[in-house]
Amino acid sequence: MAIEFNSKSPQFSEFSNFHHAPFEINNLIWPSVENYFQAQKFPTDPILQEKIRKASPQVAKRLGRTKTPHFKFNWEECKEDIMLEALQAKFSQHPDLMALLKSTGSTVLKEKSARDSYWGGTTKTAKNRMGILLASVRDSLPIE
Repeated sequence: MAIEFNSKSPQFSEFSNFHHAPFEINNLIWPSVENYFQAQKFPTDPILQEKIRKASPQVAKRLGRTKTPHFKFNWEECKEDIMLEALQAKFSQHPDLMALLKSTGSTVLKEKSARDSYWGGTTKTAKNRMGILLASVRDSLPIE
């Protein structure tokens, strides 16, 4: 048995990167994991980063596809570390979300996405990296 989630799920939509749960990293407040994640693709373009930070998560995702010479050259090698940093900040700074994540016990978590076989996890060939990273965060959270 697994818990499948996305931003439109009736349960566990809070695990989605689009869920509004502001958190602080490097003295900036990020409205969602999606905003932070997408902005990190452009480390040498503070104007674009700020535009992404202030956008809705849906617009942030679209802006993350911007073609620019400022795109992080080693993105593929570091994207999971950046995602993990954002997830750790989100859940550690929101006790209610931390409790919800902990309440899943050892259940497998899967992001329900038909189009994303890297982060998503509902097909046989999917990597389910989001579910795996969430489980890692869950396992690292303090026991209340």
